[in-house]
Amino acid sequence: MRYSILLPYHDPNYQKTEKFSKLIRSVVRYATTDDYEFVIVKDGPSYVESHNRALSNAKGDYFLIFNDDMLSPNFLEETERALDRGADIATTFLYLFGNERGRHGPEKYPFFTSLFKKSLWETLGGFDPEMLSIGDRDFWYRCLESGAKMTIVDSTVYFYRKHPDQDSNSVDWEEVNKRFKAKHNL
Repeated sequence: MRYSILLPYHDPNYQKTEKFSKLIRSVVRYATTDDYEFVIVKDGPSYVESHNRALSNAKGDYFLIFNDDMLSPNFLEETERALDRGADIATTFLYLFGNERGRHGPEKYPFFTSLFKKSLWETLGGFDPEMLSIGDRDFWYRCLESGAKMTIVDSTVYFYRKHPDQDSNSVDWEEVNKRFKAKHNL
């Protein structure tokens, strides 16, 4: 299996919604390969733990964590090409849609819009359950600290849905950043 695409969800009825259908179609309709699996997981009290549980069962060589967003037709092709050139993480620009709009690119750390090697996740032991709402940022930081190579694909191939109900809207970012800095002695 080439790709494992993780689809976490909160709402037990999510798989019946139009949003879910659109996100599945954005992969199925446009993928240039059929060598992928969807790993669908219900987010529990900690998305970090549910991601780890799902990815530990994934069979792909490459992982993508995909929320209620959409991919462009060439996302897998462009990011895999970057990994084939020696990178461990291929991160992309994203376009926000929904409540906010605009193109954004990664700065210090990869975006969650990244395709990354399964071996990297295995080497680092997955996401740290202690980091809760910034498990992805913590993971990317640990990747880069371990010497993983990141490349930025200079294309807007990921479309990120921004909406008022997002979990990140209720996070105390000051406290979260304090925990992150304390863990990594920053």
